[in-house]
Amino acid sequence: MKNIILEVFVILFFFPFVSAQNNNLLLKKVQDKYSTISSFSADFIQYAPNSKKISGKLYYKKENNIKIETGSSTIVSNGSTNWNYNKKQNKVIISAYDDSDASMFSFSKLIFDFPSKSKVETDGNENNVLILTPDENSELNFAQARIWVSKNDLINKIEITGMNNSHIIIELSNYKLNQNFSDSQFSFIPPEGSRIIDLR
Repeated sequence: MKNIILEVFVILFFFPFVSAQNNNLLLKKVQDKYSTISSFSADFIQYAPNSKKISGKLYYKKENNIKIETGSSTIVSNGSTNWNYNKKQNKVIISAYDDSDASMFSFSKLIFDFPSKSKVETDGNENNVLILTPDENSELNFAQARIWVSKNDLINKIEITGMNNSHIIIELSNYKLNQNFSDSQFSFIPPEGSRIIDLR
C-alpha cells in the first residue's frame, strides 16, 4: 500500500524536521515557524542524481490535509481517505488514511514526533543546514536527511540518503502561508469514465 500511494512523493513527508526536545536554535526557529502555519502552498521539484526532475504544486492544511499536483498525477488526502489519480491512465486508487503509517502526510508528526527518533545536528560549514540521523532501532527507513532552512525559517531544500546510499533531493519555493483553503479542496471526485480501484 505504501508503495502504491505517492511512490514518487512519499519520501517528502516521512522524515523528521524538528525536535521539541532539541535546544538547537535553528531547530527551534523552524519549529516555532511551522507552529504558526495553519496552511500553505509551495512549488516543489524532486529529483535524484542522473534522473528526470518532477515538478509540481503542494497544498497543505492542518492537520492531515494534503494535495499534490504534477503534470501527470493528482494525490489528495483529507486525513481519512487518500486518492491517487494517474491522469495518463485515467485511473484512481482510493485507500484509507493510516495514522500509524510514518510515510503518510501528517506534518504535526513530521515536525514534532519523529525527531525524537533521530540525532539532530547543525552542519558545521553551513549554519542553515540541519542533519538528521535516525537512532538505531528507530525504524525510520533512511540513513540521513540534510535540511536547508531559509532566512525566514522555512524549509527550502532537502537531501535524503537512503539505506542503499541512494539520494533524493527536494526543493521547495514560492511558499504562500495561512491561506483560506476549504475542506472541499482536500477531497477528490474521480473524473467520469475513470477506472477506480478502491482498497479501503
